[in-house]
Amino acid sequence: MKVSIIIPVYNGSNYLEKSINSALNQTYNDVEVIVVNDGSTDDGATANIAKKYGDKIRYFEKQNGGVASALNYGIKKATGYYISWLSHDDLYEPTKIEDEINKIKEIKKKDAIIFSDFRYINENNEILEEIELNKKIVSLDKYFVFYKRLLCSISLLIPKKMIIKCKMFDPAYKYTQDYDMWYKLIKKYRFYYLNKILVSVRLHSQQSSNVDHGVVEESEEFWRKHIYQENVKTINSVFGSLFYFFIELYNTFKYSEYESLKKELSDKIKESYFDELFDQFFQFRKEHDFNQFK
Repeated sequence: MKVSIIIPVYNGSNYLEKSINSALNQTYNDVEVIVVNDGSTDDGATANIAKKYGDKIRYFEKQNGGVASALNYGIKKATGYYISWLSHDDLYEPTKIEDEINKIKEIKKKDAIIFSDFRYINENNEILEEIELNKKIVSLDKYFVFYKRLLCSISLLIPKKMIIKCKMFDPAYKYTQDYDMWYKLIKKYRFYYLNKILVSVRLHSQQSSNVDHGVVEESEEFWRKHIYQENVKTINSVFGSLFYFFIELYNTFKYSEYESLKKELSDKIKESYFDELFDQFFQFRKEHDFNQFK
């Protein structure tokens, strides 16, 4: 089963070589590496790094359109059954693809989405934190992992046809195109967890989340849309109640810069708490005969 690793890049000469090497060094043999240069403006620095690999990779250049458009371009060019996204500044462990294909074989479901544990590294490849999901959160339900923002984009292995059925990545989202796609997939398909750290996510000063002013505004709007439109039955099934749903969300965003969203969630916690108290009271009254206390 062939896997297409897609690396979208824009002015990414600082880390691109390490990223490509980690993709090429996979122990799983049936892999193609696709690098999509999304209109870099660094005097050919990014292009020169990619081109030196020759036919070891498939290299494409396009006009700048954002990460979503670069991913979509790569997906259209991909010949693999599965898609695995690798950001130009992140890294795969050598067994990333092999371990996930083995998981596919283990569960005997060819059309399945796999996600794994991950780590954060700095500019010098030093480990900052290792995230083992089964130890960090109380539930591995796909909705729970999604709303805790712990579904690591580059850890996913996804059948290409599923992405196509979900109408590809939405270019309207400049910063949250990944979570928009994961949510669409969550609504339609099953996710399977692999308890192993297979990828490294690099945190550095030049990331778009650190230099672009529109990140907070788009991110708040994205999460607000999904939080307030989520199905109540799903919330109760996964989180127990609206009250606990809003508590988990507030804890998720507590240390973020999403001040407006945090204020709204704080208000929702108070509101849902009293709603729950009233619901419990009326349920108690319904189940008991108060006349016996007269």
